[in-house]
Amino acid sequence: MRKKLSVVLSLLLVMIMVASIALIPANAANYSNKVKVASASALLINLDTGQTVYEKKADTKRYPASTTKIMTYIIVAEHVDSFKRTNVPIKQSVLNILNGTGSSVANVSSHVGGTMTVLDLLYSMMVPSGNDAAVVLADYVGGGSIKKFVTMMNKKAKELGCKNTHFENPDGLHHKDHYTTARDLAIMTQYALTLPEFSKITNTTTYYVSGESFPLVTTNYLIDSNRGGNYYYPYAQGVKTGTTDEAGHCLRLFVSRSIS
Repeated sequence: MRKKLSVVLSLLLVMIMVASIALIPANAANYSNKVKVASASALLINLDTGQTVYEKKADTKRYPASTTKIMTYIIVAEHVDSFKRTNVPIKQSVLNILNGTGSSVANVSSHVGGTMTVLDLLYSMMVPSGNDAAVVLADYVGGGSIKKFVTMMNKKAKELGCKNTHFENPDGLHHKDHYTTARDLAIMTQYALTLPEFSKITNTTTYYVSGESFPLVTTNYLIDSNRGGNYYYPYAQGVKTGTTDEAGHCLRLFVSRSIS
């Protein structure tokens, strides 16, 4: 069942929600403490000042689902010099890792035996939340080892100051030892926003991979005026959705202005 999401926030405010949907009244823009949040965990930060506007169990460990891909993006961006000129071999053996997982995919399998650019794979990973693109990128950057890539993810999380995060995969499929917190995800998101193409890719609603006639479509209804319906919010930008049975509904976004 779809519910209308009401979001009224101040300039450039990151909203972190884990496990449910938050309902935030208009007075939240004035930093009132009278905020009703249905989420299990939430964290709102003013990016202009760094001020924490609101938090709820922001340091409690939660399953992040596909918001994991924010860190996957970070590792790829830091280890690939050119997104457009770097071509990645698409191997069936890598895609087979996802067999039987019920993963969201982005038609990467149609390129098996050929290559895709890192740019196309990043769009495939972040727009429709393709787990296939995530594992292909992880295998490539990890030098043929997804396990090595995950080690890089955990190392980067510690470097950024994430204190309650541990990854087991690059895509967000459920694992009991794969977790993070609202606060740690805020740290990752703010860092990712400084990286090349991140803001553009995560705010894209429709994208055509080279050689394909059908578009990738965003999973984020908040930014999609054509498909979002009551969820669409004109001031929302990015960043990433995520859903599993264990994690519930997860969302990272920032808002570009306030309304009264």
